[in-house]
Amino acid sequence: MLDFLNSPNGANYVKADLHIHTPVDKNFKLNGLNCSSEKEKLAVVEKYVEQFKSRDLKIVAITEHNDVTWLEMIRRVAENEGIVVFPGVEISTNNGKRGIHILALFDPSFPTERLDHMLTAAGLPPHKRLDNGNVLLSSLTANEVIKVVNEYGGICIAAHSVDNNSGLFKGCEGDTCAEIYTNPDLLAVEIPGGREELAAGIKNIINGKDPQYKNRDIACLNSSDARSIDAIGSRFTYIKLSSFTIEGLKQAFLDWRSRIRLPVEKTDFYFPKILGVKWEGGAFLGGSGIHFNNNLNCLIGGKGTGKSFVLETIRYAFGQEPIGKDHKNAFNSLLRDVFKPGSKITVAVEDEHGTKYFIERTYPYGPVVSNSSGEVIPGLAPGDVFAPEIFGQKEIYEISRHEDFQLSLMDSFYRKELDNLEEEERLILKLLRENHVNIEKTSDIICRVEARLSELPRLQETIKRLKQYRVADKFAEKKAYDKEKILFERVQQEIEQCLRNLEAVKSELEINPEIIQAADLEKLPNAQLLSEVKTLLANLNKGIASTLAGLERQIVHSKQEVEGIKNRWKQLFDRQEEKYNELLRELQARNTPFDPHEYVATEEKITKLLPLNQELEKYREQLRQLKIFREVKLTELQENRRKQHSVRVDKVRELSEKLAGVLKISVEYEGCKEFLVDHMSQLKTKIPREVLRNLVTRDDFNLFEFVKTIRLGPEKVTEKYNLSPGYSQNLCRLDETELFALETYKVLDRITIELNVGGKNPVYKAIDKLSIGQKCTAILTLILLKNKMPLLIDQPEDDLDNKFVYDEIVKTLRKEKEKRQFIIATHNANIPVLGDAEQIIVLQASNDKGQVSITGSIDDNQIKEPVEQILEGGKQAFQLRKQKYGF
Repeated sequence: MLDFLNSPNGANYVKADLHIHTPVDKNFKLNGLNCSSEKEKLAVVEKYVEQFKSRDLKIVAITEHNDVTWLEMIRRVAENEGIVVFPGVEISTNNGKRGIHILALFDPSFPTERLDHMLTAAGLPPHKRLDNGNVLLSSLTANEVIKVVNEYGGICIAAHSVDNNSGLFKGCEGDTCAEIYTNPDLLAVEIPGGREELAAGIKNIINGKDPQYKNRDIACLNSSDARSIDAIGSRFTYIKLSSFTIEGLKQAFLDWRSRIRLPVEKTDFYFPKILGVKWEGGAFLGGSGIHFNNNLNCLIGGKGTGKSFVLETIRYAFGQEPIGKDHKNAFNSLLRDVFKPGSKITVAVEDEHGTKYFIERTYPYGPVVSNSSGEVIPGLAPGDVFAPEIFGQKEIYEISRHEDFQLSLMDSFYRKELDNLEEEERLILKLLRENHVNIEKTSDIICRVEARLSELPRLQETIKRLKQYRVADKFAEKKAYDKEKILFERVQQEIEQCLRNLEAVKSELEINPEIIQAADLEKLPNAQLLSEVKTLLANLNKGIASTLAGLERQIVHSKQEVEGIKNRWKQLFDRQEEKYNELLRELQARNTPFDPHEYVATEEKITKLLPLNQELEKYREQLRQLKIFREVKLTELQENRRKQHSVRVDKVRELSEKLAGVLKISVEYEGCKEFLVDHMSQLKTKIPREVLRNLVTRDDFNLFEFVKTIRLGPEKVTEKYNLSPGYSQNLCRLDETELFALETYKVLDRITIELNVGGKNPVYKAIDKLSIGQKCTAILTLILLKNKMPLLIDQPEDDLDNKFVYDEIVKTLRKEKEKRQFIIATHNANIPVLGDAEQIIVLQASNDKGQVSITGSIDDNQIKEPVEQILEGGKQAFQLRKQKYGF
């Protein structure tokens, strides 16, 4: 899984100590080590290399005074440990009282013999280099030595320029110092600490603020000037390189603002980053991988080589989509065409705390996130790790055309401040949705209860009418007799069942006396005792039979008694029945039919309905409380959105101050009214858009109040909003679901972006009044503002002129790239060349398959050729770089 992260990823900072002496120096302290024999010398050299490693030095320069004898052995042993050694010497030039010391460095492959020849050419023939260990001066001046070093392909540094009597600023003065300092082939000066720690005069010189020194600024280095092994690396410099060559070092010195950091100046920035990506299966770049640099990465290549593929598949891995319908269609089309089903992308990422994750996604399935050990983390989405900002081709222009996209872009700058408020808004909306459902349910219940209670008056009137004829009393008496009849019948049924049960028990209770056979008794030793038991069993059977016969006589007697009582009751029942039938005949004669079942059913209905009055009041109170709750939550929603607006106002003001002279940004509360017009047009109220637009743009228009007025009826709507009665009627026909959606609809704040088109004499024009190029300029200026998230852009230079590409894009990239990762697909050479991209990734394609051809920084000569050949203005970009940076 990690193989693609083992490949080079362009230029990175390494620790370098470029001023180290050897035991040839008479002041070198060996601390008990000997170097008489080759074996002892090797032991000393191994101590050197151990010190290199312990100080984490990746680059060193061996710079003995006028001597190269130790160089080859140190170089050989160090390089076996992966440490790059720049061969060099320290030369005391014929300037000042004690000579000005110049360090001459050469390529790691530079032969020691040739370095020796260079010393001779620099005014130091073999017999005039040392005198009993004392360093002899060159016969040449500093500028003459610098010229010789340059002719031999080396570079020059002014050694210990401020803290030694042989240093440039301390060892000579006036015009001589200025002549040496302003020599364009003197590429750096050694200083003991930070640039800002220097004395004011020297600080002005090195920062390019002294006219006598041609306002030339210069790279500054910290080096140990070590004269003992322990001192190696005590001072060092961070140098950013991808090519460990003298050319790479030269370019780093010339573009020191981008590539040189002194320890006191270097700040470690912690931000999320995409470590690398690889593709598998039938993807266009299947089998390829890219190890991204933490800073500026530029993807270059001809048309169809996969630049967009890289960015869009990373977007796909993160589960993001482009903005705008057309861009989404293009995105989905690209996936179908060059990221076919079964293709897989793996993205290695690191959050700002240094925790690593892998995001894997196979088309067309969802993304899966795992930890650095490859264990899947259930429920963790890519966006929970971090969300890179990704902009495809022409997407920046799309943002410039849509107010809602501009608002989303602006909100990304103060996302943390808005997150809590938006979470609170989502909770309020959730409660309002639940409240809406509860209001609907409660209202429905009230309607059903009211419908049922509407029967009550009719039912009560029916019972009242029947009671006039005392039907209720008579019917109650009849019901009592009917109940008594049922009781008599049940008693008789129980007695009959008792008799049946007794008959069944008879056979169950009889014991067989023949269990003990007479024949058996004769053979048993205790026959007499068993004979007594047999007699007892026979007597028991007789007793049970007698008892059961008595029970049966008692039950039959009780049955006869009940029948006698029932006969007496029957006479009373018959008289009552006659009276009841007489009442029915009387009612029929008066055309007042009476159905006893209906009477009973009516009474039962009334009995059930009467408690519903209390239920109805309970539900009405519940509805009232729900509506009060709704009013409270709607007020909270309105206040929440006002707070969001306040955050935007404050943050936009801060952004405007940062962009003073370039952009002016303002925010209008609920200013995106056209989206509300769109929403209301879909409600089928048959109200023309122009009428709706005039309505919602009124100064006193408020959605909450508007919906509240609709619920009061059409007259109130017409009165308050001056709408025609017909339009008001149409609005009042909206159902509660539609009104809920309307009163909670979020009218977006409107961001106004104005670009200065007047230069030093500011003239600001709103984005909707700008040309395409100016629109993109305005949006890109915002996108490039400081932000921690990785920024991936596909051809940001589209629709922009080269002047803006340099003036804004390049300068911003150079300023921000150590604080944020950039991955940019480009066909404009100014971005990787003048932006000094830490990594340029060259893509190529053949036979419908792409691959990574080569990667590196522009300090690598292998990268220069494809940059010149592939990118627009490649040669011109290098020429402009030479004009601006001298190389």
